[in-house]
Amino acid sequence: MLIDIHHLRVQFEQNRQIKQVVKGCQSTS
Repeated sequence: MLIDIHHLRVQFEQNRQIKQVVKGCQSTS
């Protein structure tokens, strides 16, 4: 259970970082 929650948390953090990077790429272009 704890492992699953940690995994979801890691995925969420990665997702947020990717969205921020995409936003940055879109704003510069």
